[in-house]
Amino acid sequence: MTTNTVTGEHTLRLESLKNEIGSYAVKATLSNVDLFSLIKPIEYDFTVFIHPCALQNVILTPPESVSFEIGEPELILPYSHVQVPDCQYPLEVFFTTNLPTYMIHDVGGEQVIFPQTDEISFAGTYNA
Repeated sequence: MTTNTVTGEHTLRLESLKNEIGSYAVKATLSNVDLFSLIKPIEYDFTVFIHPCALQNVILTPPESVSFEIGEPELILPYSHVQVPDCQYPLEVFFTTNLPTYMIHDVGGEQVIFPQTDEISFAGTYNA
């Protein structure tokens, strides 16, 4: 715990509880830096509430439209995203796609993969 000497405000860093939604009982002990002080340490019990991070926006930079011909070598289209604020939620939380079954949406790698295929039944126009 650190104390701002100007405002008297205390800051408690709980790195181990990062993104762990819930309620936690915490005990802070304040003691005198003088080892020979007769003032006993003071203990404070309080509760820390960690709320879920609320996304305000997800900015997606999608791959450009592409024409892929049956029988061509595999094609990989990267994309990127930014969460505002950076809640560090996995992409699976807010992505859905409407791709044909042979295409792969690699969410962790932020890419759409068009594997090489000779199956003519996959021909068509798709929006994702």
